[in-house]
Amino acid sequence: MPTDLHISVAAQAMLDSVAVPAVPFAAIRERVIARRESARWPGARLHRRRAIAAALAVAALPTAAFAIVSYEARSRVALQQQGGWAPPSAPAALMPELRPKVVTLAQAQSDAGFSLVEPTGLPAGTSLMRIELSPVGLYDRSSRTWRVGPREVVFRYERGNSRTFEIVAQRYDDRNVPGRYVFEDVGPDSNGNPVPHRYERFAWRSGNQMTVVTAGSAISEKEILELARSMSGTMLTLSWPSPHSHGTLRILAPK
Repeated sequence: MPTDLHISVAAQAMLDSVAVPAVPFAAIRERVIARRESARWPGARLHRRRAIAAALAVAALPTAAFAIVSYEARSRVALQQQGGWAPPSAPAALMPELRPKVVTLAQAQSDAGFSLVEPTGLPAGTSLMRIELSPVGLYDRSSRTWRVGPREVVFRYERGNSRTFEIVAQRYDDRNVPGRYVFEDVGPDSNGNPVPHRYERFAWRSGNQMTVVTAGSAISEKEILELARSMSGTMLTLSWPSPHSHGTLRILAPK
């Protein structure tokens, strides 16, 4: 089962596009000509050769070389190719405001900001590890800014063989229903490239609460649908690519 650390960035996670700067041929040519015209010292010929060689090296590089400069950048491209996107790194000043608190059910119900419905219909052999309450970081694609979003409640469960899964409860907002898929990078492969693995999400509405669960090795699609029925939830249609305009960031509480 993927963890938030892998998925939320998930990867909440996938850029709209990767800007590729154009090769500055004109500027390089001007520098080479200027160097040639102003050379009045013995090393000028060597420097001219180096400048021309540099220009040829730049021209010979594939366009993608300018965009794919790190493993993180390659991960973003790989996720983009799956139809998703990832927000840029959040500013350091935002991080302390997103730290979760481990709370009791009563505290979660009091502070969530919506009518919290406790999960029912859990699979056999499931035990509650903890409940977390925290705000979510939201990235607005139109303004390209981060801000502190609404609170959410995360129920973390454990099953046999140390398998874990989570149930996320948040206030329902039809403007920001999550996308159908999340991805975990299980790379690198033998060539050092990212390997995005796709997991399907399911969401339903109970009153003013939206519940979101990701299927994986610890909980199946069938078990998730049983959860939704037990909670009298109305299933939501999750689209892909997601039509919504926000990226999210979540921080895990210590185990």
